[in-house]
Amino acid sequence: MNTLLCFDFICTQPVPFYQHLCNLLLRAHPLVTLQSNDIFTETAQISIDNGYLKNGHYRYRIEAQGTQIQLETLADRIAKDFLLSVHLVKAKITPLEKSQGSTSIQILKSTELPSTQKKRLFSKNDAINSPLYELIHLDYCATCTPLFGDNQSPKFAQIDLICPCCHGEEHYKIHKEALLTKQDGIKRSPSLTTLTQERLFSLAKELLSEHTVKIEELGVTLSTQVALFEHSEQLRPQILICNPNTLNLFFNTTSEQVITLSCFEKPAITLTTKDAIQIHSSSSKINAASCDVRFAYNRALIIVTEYLRQKGIDFLYYRVNTPIAHMAFIDQHWIWLQQPYSIALNTTRDTLRDNAVVGNYQAMELKKRVVIHNSVSLVLPVKSQDQAFNALYATQFSQASINKQDIVTIFLSRNSLSQIITSNRLRDNGKIEKDKAESILQFPKLPNNGIDFIQQLRASIKPNIEGNLLTSVSIIDKFQLAYPSQYHALSTMKLSDQSQNLTSLLVVAATLLGLSEESSLSEQQSNQQAVDRLLTFAGYFPTEHSPHIDFPKNVLEKSTLDSAPSSFDWCQTFKSLMSFCLAKKSLKPTDKDEENSHTARLAFGFLDSLADEMSQWIETAGHRVGITNVLLAGDEFQYTLFTRRLCRRLKNNYLIHASWHLDLEGANLVAGALYLPRRRTYP
Repeated sequence: MNTLLCFDFICTQPVPFYQHLCNLLLRAHPLVTLQSNDIFTETAQISIDNGYLKNGHYRYRIEAQGTQIQLETLADRIAKDFLLSVHLVKAKITPLEKSQGSTSIQILKSTELPSTQKKRLFSKNDAINSPLYELIHLDYCATCTPLFGDNQSPKFAQIDLICPCCHGEEHYKIHKEALLTKQDGIKRSPSLTTLTQERLFSLAKELLSEHTVKIEELGVTLSTQVALFEHSEQLRPQILICNPNTLNLFFNTTSEQVITLSCFEKPAITLTTKDAIQIHSSSSKINAASCDVRFAYNRALIIVTEYLRQKGIDFLYYRVNTPIAHMAFIDQHWIWLQQPYSIALNTTRDTLRDNAVVGNYQAMELKKRVVIHNSVSLVLPVKSQDQAFNALYATQFSQASINKQDIVTIFLSRNSLSQIITSNRLRDNGKIEKDKAESILQFPKLPNNGIDFIQQLRASIKPNIEGNLLTSVSIIDKFQLAYPSQYHALSTMKLSDQSQNLTSLLVVAATLLGLSEESSLSEQQSNQQAVDRLLTFAGYFPTEHSPHIDFPKNVLEKSTLDSAPSSFDWCQTFKSLMSFCLAKKSLKPTDKDEENSHTARLAFGFLDSLADEMSQWIETAGHRVGITNVLLAGDEFQYTLFTRRLCRRLKNNYLIHASWHLDLEGANLVAGALYLPRRRTYP
């Protein structure tokens, strides 16, 4: 008796590798596996019904009709081939009454732009002009990895092993055409064809003897020493895991994080180190509170790390020439901080310009389709205050219509002005004007050096009628007397020029709590280390009964063009934190653990208080202009604890969204810039 079942894979965005696997299932000829000589001669009748759902998710549906044995065989193959993706939300098997799928193969389209832009660029009949491994962003899969990546396999380290599924060998094969055009005068990056088995083993041996090795072909440097991080521009140590079995010996991980690291995209995620509070203890192997951790993400690194694992190496420090593929966890979903791949999007609304450049991303529009490329060499100046609006306008590319109206955008960025904007605004006559974006709150600009910071902090103290400064001045003076080292660290503190953001607030808070330490690291690295320590301490706070830090609102000076947004009084905020530090001092902790407990309590309280105040600001805006959706954007949402506390408050009254199909800060900004109602600016 034949049964009709559907295998559903529901994702936050389209996954090209899943589409490729669906195409393989539809092919008429049988597939011969590399592990054995089994041939699938009797298979179930298969059709594919892929597409967007109403909530904006993308569903891959495999409809199969056949006998129980045929369906069990198919289920085993799907379970083996469909590797977990970071974009996968849910997978399920359900019975169907009627098949609605198609047996036609969907072509994987390339996002590469031709040298001359023609109107036929996005024709439905466009041929694939890119290798398969580039289209699916993968040079390995479940078929070939157990063979070339396992030291017990006779095919171990055969980097050019032919795979009938992913064709990853094409990435490393020597092409005669490439050799013939070697002398054409065009500057090229080192060819990956030189990464042979012998060279990979030689590089691994060099690493063991010299402690550092550079793989020019991959643009990556590997080291067994932390000095690689100290001489880099990375904000945190970048860790490449060689032995996944020892991951929990060095990092605090959840099962969700381990699964994410193992997904086929192999993203980097931020993990706290074991005993992060005692990071200077002799038993601590990694002298950092948090690291960006990643598993090997291509054939060459899989082979090298497996070789080193056999030599007793658990992890490596690494550095790459391009931004790493880093992800953050928001509202039970993983999202890219910056989209690592070029992507193509459909749009139903005409853009205001045909191209835009923001940072390292470029967006180009043609015939209702937009292609976004990263790593462009052209960088045009952009206004910092426009980036939050760009994030809002990026919702035009969302498949879910609910995301496109009555929105408040919370944009928290280390590189641009952090602010809260609404898609609606209140006119002078009291009526709500739809789709007219307006900034309702901007983060305050902090002085970028400690001396100016203290001077402004003292200047904020107002004398009372009698001219007595005793009550207010004593807060700062008593803090200086009680915490001389923290006060000295505050006076020598340096912030980045762009200080209107959450990171700058956390740097100051960490300094006041004694979590900022002198080191040989760069200014940016030291500040990030201080922020990571604060987040780590806050994560150790076991309860929710924390002190409430003041974030009193104030109104900024009104400009000639825009209405006056609000901000908050940072002086009052840090005087409030100082007062809690002084109260902690009066308790006279008896041991180091108790002192750490008080620090964790204040660190958590600072984050939780800001999250609480922001939710109240948004609630007030919602009553004024009508808000139903909250959009989160900006790379500072990688601070998981703060994000979790903020979402916990907002989700009771609003629908929370992020640009799952784009990223937090990169592709979403350049996509939204196509709709930004501003005049172009030229260098």
